[in-house]
Amino acid sequence: QPLQFAVTCFGWMKPQRNQHESQRLFSTTDEKDLRGVLANRIANEAGNSHLFNGGPGTFLPLLNIWQVARGSSPVQAHVATCLKTHPPDAVLLLAPFGDPGQTVISQEGFDALAKLVAPEDLGHALEALGLLHPSCTDPAARLAQSFVALLAAQETIPIRPEEQPGSTLPESDA
Repeated sequence: QPLQFAVTCFGWMKPQRNQHESQRLFSTTDEKDLRGVLANRIANEAGNSHLFNGGPGTFLPLLNIWQVARGSSPVQAHVATCLKTHPPDAVLLLAPFGDPGQTVISQEGFDALAKLVAPEDLGHALEALGLLHPSCTDPAARLAQSFVALLAAQETIPIRPEEQPGSTLPESDA
């Protein structure tokens, strides 16, 4: 596919780790401009189709380039639409962000994923798939449950007045 080939070529043009600045193919300004042109193509494609075709190796580079060039909002909006129309994409999206060989997602993985999808949208899709039920123990479900546990930990939970620091809880009659 032409767009995927453009993403592959862009990857070849970017400097590699440990590569000296003088070995860059393009200046950082030119690289930013190229990323912007590619992000526009990705956004146009997203307006016409579902970017989740293929596996994570296909769609994650598209989403990442788009997010870096244009910010999280347009990417999150597209991903939300995709997850509403096809919830199983949630598993494809979540899998690469789990810790290798584990069924948990790290805070770092959660934060990286949150740039591409609103965590609540992903949580709703995982719930629609039934992966959050405690009886589900396959690796995809465990990863989903780990993600939702991190999401719950980040949400503000109101503290009841009796649980405020410095207050005392009523004694039980036990």
